[in-house]
Amino acid sequence: MFTEPRLNHLVDEAQAAAKEALGAQYVLHFFDASLQGYGVAFSPGPLDAAAAEAAFTQAIATKVSAEDAAYLDERIYFSPTPYSQAQLDGVYQDLSARLAQTPYLIGWGTVCGEGAVRVRVQFTLPDTPENRVTGDAFVAPYGDLVRVEYGVQPIPANQGVITDSVAPLPVAPPTPQPRLTPRVRDHVALPARARCVRGGTLTVKPGKQVAKLGLAAGARRTSASAGRAAKLKLKARRTEVAVTVTLKDGSVATQSFTYRRC
Repeated sequence: MFTEPRLNHLVDEAQAAAKEALGAQYVLHFFDASLQGYGVAFSPGPLDAAAAEAAFTQAIATKVSAEDAAYLDERIYFSPTPYSQAQLDGVYQDLSARLAQTPYLIGWGTVCGEGAVRVRVQFTLPDTPENRVTGDAFVAPYGDLVRVEYGVQPIPANQGVITDSVAPLPVAPPTPQPRLTPRVRDHVALPARARCVRGGTLTVKPGKQVAKLGLAAGARRTSASAGRAAKLKLKARRTEVAVTVTLKDGSVATQSFTYRRC
C-alpha cells in the first residue's frame, strides 16, 4: 500500500468524507506517492476544487479527531476530471462485455493519467503498428474516455495504483494444444503387404508406447496387452484388417490394411 502508515490508517474515513462532500461529482480517490498525499478526482458540477476542499474539511471533522482532520487537510488535494463516474462505469461495463471473449485482454479499469480519469484497456499484444490499428479501432467508439496499452504483463497482487474499485487483472487461460492423432504404422510392426501371409495368421507387434493392440476382421476380433503381439487368422483369400492402437497417454487410432493369405 502507501508508504505513509498514518494516511493508510485514515483512508476509509477520508474516502467517506470525500464522497459526502462531492456527492455525484465524486469519481475516485488515489494515493500520490510523489506528493506523499491523497488525491480525489471529481467531475464537473457546482463545486470547484476550492469548494470541494472546503466541503471535505467540514465532512472529515465529523469522522476523525481534530488532529487527524488537520493532518488530512494538509495532504489531500482535489483533481478535476472531465468525465463522471456514471460515464466511466457505462464504458467500463460495455467494454467488459465486448472484451470477455478477447484472448489478449488482461485487464481494464479506471485509472488516473494525463490529467483525467479514463477507462484503461490492456493487451498482451506487442506494441506494433498493426496491433495499434486493430486496438485503436476497437475502442474508437468511446473516444477520449478510453486509453489502450500494449505489451502489458499482469501486475502481481497488492501492487499498483489504489482506486475505489480495484479489480484483479484477469489473465486469459492458456489455449489447450490439440492432441495429435497418432498414426498406427508409427507404433506397430506390420507385415509387408506386398507379400502374402504364410500360415494364414497375421501377427502384429506393438511398439513401446502401445498400451493395448487390437485386430479386427469383420465380426472377428482379437487384442493383446502392452508388449505382446496380436494375432488374427485370415480366413479369406484377401482380408481387410482394422488395426487399433491405444497408447499409454490415452490416444487411440485405427487404420485398415488389406492382407493376402498364401
